[in-house]
Amino acid sequence: MTENPHHSELEIKMDAEKVDLHSFLSWCFAKGPSSYKYIASPDTMYSNGNGNIIRHRYSADGEFNQTTVKLRKSSKSIKNRLEIDLDYASHIAVDDVQQFLLYTGWKEEFTLQKSAWVFFFEEVSVAIYTVYRKDLPKTKRTFLEVEINKHLNSDTSKCELILEQWRKDISKLFNVSKPLNESLWEIFSGKKYLKKKGKR
Repeated sequence: MTENPHHSELEIKMDAEKVDLHSFLSWCFAKGPSSYKYIASPDTMYSNGNGNIIRHRYSADGEFNQTTVKLRKSSKSIKNRLEIDLDYASHIAVDDVQQFLLYTGWKEEFTLQKSAWVFFFEEVSVAIYTVYRKDLPKTKRTFLEVEINKHLNSDTSKCELILEQWRKDISKLFNVSKPLNESLWEIFSGKKYLKKKGKR
């Protein structure tokens, strides 16, 4: 089966604990995004006992309701991962999804509370956000992400060059870490996503 490029997530994640939020937001606005938004929402993580993880992301008002599965393609980097999102129709309630997961063998692991500023540009989206485990509020962290817009995913080499240029531009102005090799699930659980198997 040929891999669908829309099922790939091409991004870099950096530690942004030392980034001044006001300065970073001003920089993003100055670059002229096509749009932007501020969003605060929970991400509830479920496991099935076999290493598979599902993320359930939703808003309190039911405006969005989504489950996501992710797999690694490499043990050395999370720059290019498998990511498949399922967006639910408006008539499907958050509780419907939660009950479906629980009754099909998925176990709730924990919920991450995330508050993010997201800026949308022609080639990428840029986000800076704080996140913590609701059961462990002292775990609060701040991260910065640059993600390729999925319509460009078919040209992986070009996407990597785009990400590297954004990394360089951000690193020149802000005190960020090198790109991390851990997802939020991995950071807050201490476990790794499964690795994607070969073509079927």
